[in-house]
Amino acid sequence: MIGGMKQEIEVSPELKRRLRAVSRVLGSKREFMARFMKHYIFDRCQVQADRVLASQNEFMSAMKFCLRTRQRTVNSDLRNGLRKMRKLYPRIKQSVHDGDDINELGKDVYSPVGTQRHVRGVGQKVGSLILEVLIHYGQANPELEEQLYVPIDTHVFRVLTDCLGVKAPPNVKGATYNAARFQALQKLLKESAATGVPRICFDYLWFVGKVFCTEAGKEHAVTEEKHPKKRYPRTFRLCSLCWIRRHCIYEPRWDVPSRSARARPEAS
Repeated sequence: MIGGMKQEIEVSPELKRRLRAVSRVLGSKREFMARFMKHYIFDRCQVQADRVLASQNEFMSAMKFCLRTRQRTVNSDLRNGLRKMRKLYPRIKQSVHDGDDINELGKDVYSPVGTQRHVRGVGQKVGSLILEVLIHYGQANPELEEQLYVPIDTHVFRVLTDCLGVKAPPNVKGATYNAARFQALQKLLKESAATGVPRICFDYLWFVGKVFCTEAGKEHAVTEEKHPKKRYPRTFRLCSLCWIRRHCIYEPRWDVPSRSARARPEAS
């Protein structure tokens, strides 16, 4: 097991082999993800990836994107967060360029509760995303890349647990970056990463979950015989195209009847 107290994560040799194989696949997608994120983040922010820390305006454009990824963003929290991130810009810039410990840097970026640097809504997910944008994609300090934490959002968590069999505590998504349950999961991912592939590449599971394995509602688990009037949400899985399909252990897969099949009347 990995972790301490009640935050253990059960680890088997089979799970580690599966995660290592997935890590190799994800590592091979680095160039693709860099191109995708250029369009998804940096073009939308009108900032070059390697210039996010070049000026306060460029930094704030990227921070606005990151802070908005919080679920159910509250406008007052966003405004407050942007004000505080603006004040923190010189400190974060120096810490990223000169730092050698992601946890020390985290004291600023993850804005711990109870300090003047606290930004409501910047927990493990948003804080880890900020560092990923600056260091993994922006290459502000490549020496810190190996230490980056994977932002655990709904997509990453679901693929890790449903598709890859990681038995992580469900409350890890809302944990602080220094919480035992979050650290236990990050330790597992680091120890399972393939040689030459940094742990942060597991964040590409976000793309897998969002594109190839969109979350099907409970409607997908029922048959039309039992629920003839049940509406099917407009979602689908692209299992045959998924990057990690050879290593996925998710049983249901895509088994919803096609629209044409649902439209056909039953034979009498």
